[in-house]
Amino acid sequence: MRTMTMVTLLAAAHALFGCQPDAGEPTEEPRVVETERVVHQVDPEDRIELTLDGHPSVGPSNAPITLVYVTSFTCPFCARSRVTLRQLREEYGDELRVVTRYRLAGPEPRLPALAACAAHRQGQFHAYSDQVWETVLEGGELTDEQLGALAVEVGMDGDRFREDLLSDECAASIDAEDQTLLESGLRATPSWVINGRLVRGAQPIGVFREMIDEELGRESS
Repeated sequence: MRTMTMVTLLAAAHALFGCQPDAGEPTEEPRVVETERVVHQVDPEDRIELTLDGHPSVGPSNAPITLVYVTSFTCPFCARSRVTLRQLREEYGDELRVVTRYRLAGPEPRLPALAACAAHRQGQFHAYSDQVWETVLEGGELTDEQLGALAVEVGMDGDRFREDLLSDECAASIDAEDQTLLESGLRATPSWVINGRLVRGAQPIGVFREMIDEELGRESS
């Protein structure tokens, strides 16, 4: 009973904040917990501005909707939100551009973030991300050896991947990215910024549909 109470409290906290940098990992799989979810967004006229160039992106650069998705390989709630993201891409097609920003979450080791940087340098972030999540959901550990093996598995140059993984450039990049997102108010993972409007946490897909449809209406007016 005590365990279930702690899980419920954790899920409620995530509904407000997502995976916080100073939060521990959940004691149970969050997908089994149902709780009221709360949306946090800026005023439609007071939007967050984020740079898009140089980050992993899917969809036309001139799409009317740009969704910036802030994620981390070690945030369990991000695993659930991937399903929502996939559905939105299928439903809105070329009307939606998704730009991914990676943030260190909680007491996360730096290694997964460095691996994300190294994969992006070879233009393989999305393919690599899929493999990493598959490993995580199967209970695998993101060790140095495993991350390198996954890179080769998706067709990357293994030597170059390791070189980038250990480079000062990737180390500086993930630190700068983390600071930028923090200063922009994107403390939690997952976070979503839809045309500058902020949503925190693994929300029901209807929340995103409503906001995207509002923005499409704005674009067409």
